[in-house]
Amino acid sequence: MSDGPELMFRPATEDDLPLMAEIIREAFVPVAERLGINQESVPYFPAYETPQGLRQHLDEWDIRMIMLLVDGEVVGCGGWSPDAEGEPRGWLARIAVRPACQGRGYGTALVRRLEEELRRHGYRRVRLAHADLHHFYERLGYETVETKYSEKWRNHMTFQEKDL
Repeated sequence: MSDGPELMFRPATEDDLPLMAEIIREAFVPVAERLGINQESVPYFPAYETPQGLRQHLDEWDIRMIMLLVDGEVVGCGGWSPDAEGEPRGWLARIAVRPACQGRGYGTALVRRLEEELRRHGYRRVRLAHADLHHFYERLGYETVETKYSEKWRNHMTFQEKDL
């Protein structure tokens, strides 16, 4: 008998695109509000994700998505991809947990599973970029390697990495 909820992961499918876009939007709306981002200034910010935009993003960066289920209900998603510059590291992308489910360790479980996928595919280092989650990723062992202003995102972006 389990003491907590049952966490399961499965690969995302094409049919999951609308649900993934919805979860990503829900998770990133508060971030956009904190950062003062709106759809007119940064239309491709994850808070404004659409299934079509997500499909384009996944294809462009060769991102493989997984779904996080808690007691059979999808509550999160996230992806990983090879480094586009050919570096021997992978990237994490579009990690999102529904706001009502945040603060319960699901984001940590999702990141750990994505790291596992990268290791399974031969990567020994992982990188990610974000504008607002420094402390979350630091708790998971990520170190800041660069912070710079991104004209595309209209914000300072933090790049963090860790050895797998």
